[in-house]
Amino acid sequence: MLGGRKAGDDVQVAFATTLGRKYRVESRDTVESGAWATLRDGVEGTGGSVIITDVGAAKLPKRFYRVAVLP
Repeated sequence: MLGGRKAGDDVQVAFATTLGRKYRVESRDTVESGAWATLRDGVEGTGGSVIITDVGAAKLPKRFYRVAVLP
């Protein structure tokens, strides 16, 4: 992950990708427990960074993200 930033009421999450690979971005509101929810699935790798927007997430007290490479 490269990082995240607020954009109004949204959060933009940036991560590095490999061309030809696909990714899943997941989120949850606590780091300790709870199910990860899919924010975006099948994100195409570009060989550079990709930005995903989590609409309304900046209004939440906390949000955690992870990125998985799909097979």
